[in-house]
Amino acid sequence: MTMEDRREPSRTRLILIVLALGLLGAGIRWLAAYWTCQEVKGDYAVDAIMTQHIATGRSLPTFFYGQPYMGVPEIYISSVFLRLFGSSLEVTFAGKVVVSLLVLLALFGWVRDVGDWRAGVAAMLFCLVGPVHLFTFFYGATLLQVVLLLWWGTRLSLGPPRTIAVLGLGLLAGFSWYTNQLVFGTLLAVVLLLVVAWKGQMWWCPMVAGLLGFIVGGWPWWVWNLRHNWQSLAFRGSFRGFSVVEGLQYLALRLAELFDLTKLSPVLLTTTLLFYLLLFIAAGCYICARYRHRPVLRRCLAGLCLLIIFNAYCFAISHFARLPAPRYAIPLLPVYVLLVGLGSAYLIQRRPYSGWLPVLALASLQAWYILPTTRLTSQHDRAIRQVLPPVVNFLQQQKCEAIFAPWTLGWLNFAMQERIAIGEVLDERCVAYERAIEKATHVGFLGDHALQIIGFVRASGGTTAHTNLCGVTLAYGLQPPSQQRRLLAPGDIAEVRHVGASERITAVLDHDLATEWAAPLEVGHGQTLEITFREPVAVQSIGMQSASGRYPALWRVERERADGTWAAATTPLTNDMFFWSGPRIFWHGHAYRLETSFAPIATRKLRLHLGTTRLSDELHMSELLVYAADPQPLRTPTAALPDLIALLHARHLRHVYADRWLANQIHQQSAGRITASREQAVYDRDADEPARVRETGPIPCPLRASSAIIVHQAEAALTRTTLAALQIPMRETALVPWIVFDFAPGTWRPEFGCYENLCWTGLACLRNSQDDKRTATQLARLRRRDAAERALRLWPTHQLALRTIGAATPQPAVPLAIRFNSGVTLSGLTFSPTNSVSGQQLLLTTFWKLDGAQLAEHPVAFFHFLDATGKVCFQDDFGLLEQTPPDALQCPYPGEAIPMTRHIAIAAGRYRVRCGLLNGYTLHRLWPHTDLPTHWLTVDLPRDITVAPATQ
Repeated sequence: MTMEDRREPSRTRLILIVLALGLLGAGIRWLAAYWTCQEVKGDYAVDAIMTQHIATGRSLPTFFYGQPYMGVPEIYISSVFLRLFGSSLEVTFAGKVVVSLLVLLALFGWVRDVGDWRAGVAAMLFCLVGPVHLFTFFYGATLLQVVLLLWWGTRLSLGPPRTIAVLGLGLLAGFSWYTNQLVFGTLLAVVLLLVVAWKGQMWWCPMVAGLLGFIVGGWPWWVWNLRHNWQSLAFRGSFRGFSVVEGLQYLALRLAELFDLTKLSPVLLTTTLLFYLLLFIAAGCYICARYRHRPVLRRCLAGLCLLIIFNAYCFAISHFARLPAPRYAIPLLPVYVLLVGLGSAYLIQRRPYSGWLPVLALASLQAWYILPTTRLTSQHDRAIRQVLPPVVNFLQQQKCEAIFAPWTLGWLNFAMQERIAIGEVLDERCVAYERAIEKATHVGFLGDHALQIIGFVRASGGTTAHTNLCGVTLAYGLQPPSQQRRLLAPGDIAEVRHVGASERITAVLDHDLATEWAAPLEVGHGQTLEITFREPVAVQSIGMQSASGRYPALWRVERERADGTWAAATTPLTNDMFFWSGPRIFWHGHAYRLETSFAPIATRKLRLHLGTTRLSDELHMSELLVYAADPQPLRTPTAALPDLIALLHARHLRHVYADRWLANQIHQQSAGRITASREQAVYDRDADEPARVRETGPIPCPLRASSAIIVHQAEAALTRTTLAALQIPMRETALVPWIVFDFAPGTWRPEFGCYENLCWTGLACLRNSQDDKRTATQLARLRRRDAAERALRLWPTHQLALRTIGAATPQPAVPLAIRFNSGVTLSGLTFSPTNSVSGQQLLLTTFWKLDGAQLAEHPVAFFHFLDATGKVCFQDDFGLLEQTPPDALQCPYPGEAIPMTRHIAIAAGRYRVRCGLLNGYTLHRLWPHTDLPTHWLTVDLPRDITVAPATQ
């Protein structure tokens, strides 16, 4: 009796069997999800929270929170059930239950179409329990779409192109692309299969219909990415620099994990592999017997071969292969399901009863592996459920408005029904939690974050309470260090010296962000600054600001004793990117500064030891801030806030610069009527975007007639000095603990809005002389645009800016005039110091004039240091003006020379110096025009350099 002679059961009986298996599989999926995720941990927590947000209309996300490449059809399905049946843990898994039912039905239909009804039922049995990764993390929807795309594409390839059918396939392909870009390999396989099948036929109209359907079906993806600069394509960077052979080895391992083979005992593993081998051999026999007589089988096998090739290659060359996550191999699962189904059909045809045993055995072995894990997880979750109420009560008693916690504790949001926002410090996926934490005044820290913050609070001079809740550490009751302090003026500091060099550092005391002290840092070889005061001072706090955000990773403070020895003023400190603002702690952002407080120490000298944890790093210090103790009583910020809000409203001030906590509170309590300098990385992000990178450094401070600058009275002198230098007349109003700067009636002038060299650092306003040229240019444009009498009134201000630029530009010690073919001129250089100490950094400052050059060739400057024999001992290459601010290139003034400073490590000796320029694309040297001697398109500089031996 042949396989074709076997009659399939009646349609009604078959439908009942399929529906029963589908409902049984969906029920198993629901139980597994409920038992293993009773408190919806990890990604399940975000799934449950998104379901609540959608059902209540709080959010309508396009993608999974924080991951703009994963659509959320399952979550929208769950939200419908939650809307109908109310909020509960069970309802949040409704989307997965529905999708699991559809997957089982689609697998039956597809495998039955390729084989027969026995193959379809066997395929359903194989996926009834597992594999365990089958329906997790929205990949059930991906599997459903892969099966439907293969089935639809196979059927289409058997006939001529039909526009309506191709349009439907395009709609499905577009929706699948929106849901998960893992279907990329499947889309390529289906398209190539159709192109080959329809070769020589007129199918332009179906092709246009398919493309239109692809765009319409994935319209959420296209619309969102058009508005967000194609962020969903960020994964393109993962397909580079990987070996295909190595990736295929990883693929084999991931497939073994996908089918639960890596954690089985040797006996169970051997048994499972034997069953798979038996079914695959039987599938081969089935295919050989029917290959000639079933066109759909031939086309399906061709499509599967293409699917394997494209998906295996994409997987192998991506970094996903290196991740211990088998779910990324889900698109290959239909291949194995089909082989298991066809092999089972072949065995059942010959042994009607015993032929079912292999597939039933595989399903039983999957349950054997899954159930123990499920039981342990369920017991753990029940224990969590019992201790959850006291945790919630304790947090509410401590008046914690928000909690920083690791990602693994994110499930608390759903368990506590969002009564307290709980989010990650770095890369919080839910923007609502990120904003709630940003706005809060009383925050706590859970888990590893609590251990980290306890160390920071102690090192910064604050206080905190902490306790252990169910095995998890909680830090709460944070109190900032004392703000009864005053900032020492530059006149109170005699000098700041770089220990180990003859260098006195003035750039860190000039209130100019453009001038800075830069130094290299290496592990075990840091830098030390010595601060000498004119008179003994009771120092209480010390900090620093860097315009580029290049802070030391390690640092500590020492004080000088009366006998001249040094004693530790602080414990070793680490730069964890936390900082105090108002009564709470924030992390990272434009207002970040590095500082610490301690008990007042009367001393004449302090030392800062600056180090790093990296092999190589660099420090850029723009401002050094030293505070002395001040016994003047202060009101707490929370107590003074109502009076400040009343003052802002009374003076109609609508544009405020304030520290991070204060800016959030002003914006919140004014209901958004007052715009404040908040952290834009938090507030400009929408629900589907990943967490934005927070930039550390000052932001521009454009002024308006309704602007106000609010600073703590300890830092008021910084803003006062800066405004006076720029001749911006703002009045001061003392409102302890703050000073409010604003424009008195009749003092505002439009040119004050042109001062782009005024920057807000979070603590105060400082000048950035790098933007002086831009400011002068803006003033000149305003002068040309306005009436003649107004131009005359503005002209002195413009001249002031130009004079400031000229005074701030350093002059080279060695004037030169070397013009290169690119239009760039080397106008001078300075070796500082000329007699360097061996082992120290030689500072080479070069001065370049652009003379209208656009740097289209991306020139690279090189300097050769030659010994007496003419041998090149050292060489330094760098891209010309690559670190120069755009303002310096876009707003030059006639004759300007732009300086560049390099740090060069060089040994003792006497050296001749040669220099030249390369074309950055061709690496050919550019021809120099100069009266100085040249050698192979390099120029011999007129001054040698002598490096003295290191002193012992």
